[in-house]
Amino acid sequence: MSRGVLVLLLTGCGAAHQAFERAASQAGLERAEVQGRGYRHALYSRPRQPMVHGPIHVYLTGDGRPYAHPGVASADPTPRQSVVLRLLALDPAQVFVLGRPCYHGYADAPPCSQNLWTHARYGEAVVASMAEALTQAVPLDHGLVLIGFSGGGALSMLLAARVPEVVAVVTLAGNLDIDAWADVHGYTRLRRSLNPVREWPLSEGAVQLHYAGAQDRQVPPALSREAVRHTGGELALLPETRHQTGWERHWAGILAELDRRLDRRP
Repeated sequence: MSRGVLVLLLTGCGAAHQAFERAASQAGLERAEVQGRGYRHALYSRPRQPMVHGPIHVYLTGDGRPYAHPGVASADPTPRQSVVLRLLALDPAQVFVLGRPCYHGYADAPPCSQNLWTHARYGEAVVASMAEALTQAVPLDHGLVLIGFSGGGALSMLLAARVPEVVAVVTLAGNLDIDAWADVHGYTRLRRSLNPVREWPLSEGAVQLHYAGAQDRQVPPALSREAVRHTGGELALLPETRHQTGWERHWAGILAELDRRLDRRP
């Protein structure tokens, strides 16, 4: 671990938080704490994972449960289960999972507020704090690959624009146009959040691989296709894949394609 990281026991107060901690522990991950810009973050990694010469893979989870009921914010937005934990178990690279501000047991920790996991879930405060935590806690020498699921896909694009060590972004059912997503579902737009399709494009040297589930109703493929026209990169449609299921059967191929693309970089 790099500077500013405190290793912690896997404990927590909220039911959602505890469920994630159990799943992370079962996946063989150790939890640490890292300070971002104004917020604390949970950071998960394999204990004594071997150092590799390729880039480090940093996984970003989905939004979890921002609302307990329509119009009522959840007391703990942490995902109970996570697609990224299942995929991480199949990844031979050096891996980390970086938590968001106010997730993983920090919901009541000042200066957290419910805005950080509702309207401002992809806002400036979230992105700036995650970027600071990322550069403080994760080795940067060989470059970083950000792998984001659902809302984590939005954050992976926003972070990649701020962290020059990012060499590739992989999004899975990524919410890359948050306005179009809200409109399709009849939700109120997240006006305190940054929208990846309206932010600065990534550098030409950064690899972008975007994947959509053919049967995904939460982030429909048509939304992903239109968003990637603006963000750049390439979109692949995966058969027999819904929002939460089906990704594992494709993961080895996706990692192999990522390696091929990185090998071709100048």
